[in-house]
Amino acid sequence: MIEVDQNSCLRSHDPSYSAYISDKIYCAKHVNGTSNCHKDSGGGMMVRVKNKWYLRGVLSFYYSPELQHACQSHALFTDVAKHLPWIKQHVYDYV
Repeated sequence: MIEVDQNSCLRSHDPSYSAYISDKIYCAKHVNGTSNCHKDSGGGMMVRVKNKWYLRGVLSFYYSPELQHACQSHALFTDVAKHLPWIKQHVYDYV
């Protein structure tokens, strides 16, 4: 999955996406055969930077009225970076 701009996301899918996109949500689309499927909500979008993996986002929403159990090309993710202050305040640091 790769992040795409909001306009591209809205042109590619149902206009109902606009109700969910915000400054704390981003849209991503599939690449290389990857996709989000039915019941994947809560799963992470990971990115690799050098030799480390980071959680970029958490799958929040995808829409497919005609194929309710199919995989989608676009999905909306909660932007983890926008929630780091809350995470740091409420999650115990084990390192």
